[in-house]
Amino acid sequence: NSFNHYAYGAIGEWLYRVAAGIEIDETAPGYKNCIIAPRISRDLTFVTGKYQSVYGEVKSAWKRENDIVTLTVRVPHNATAEIRLMEAEELMDSCGLSFTAENGIRCAKAGSGEYTLIYSI
Repeated sequence: NSFNHYAYGAIGEWLYRVAAGIEIDETAPGYKNCIIAPRISRDLTFVTGKYQSVYGEVKSAWKRENDIVTLTVRVPHNATAEIRLMEAEELMDSCGLSFTAENGIRCAKAGSGEYTLIYSI
């Protein structure tokens, strides 16, 4: 049995892109600007995803307790991120970021550093 089968890669891609929400911005190659947009699941209570880019570690980790989500994002040095909160109803702690609503999604631009956001879904 090959562990290089497409099915295993598809699961890995889903974990990074959907569950953890780590996406590449095609206009800024090499994760110079990344998109963090985790899809918070009712079936999962926590997810942690990390990617070692050429700029450093990109991290998205979230945990859900009832309807409260704590999201931790790490943006590497000399890079930026667009953080998208897909189902956020109320933002309790924005960690100093300025969020705007676009089509029901709260978005903020973040520079390098680590951010902990708390919101309800």
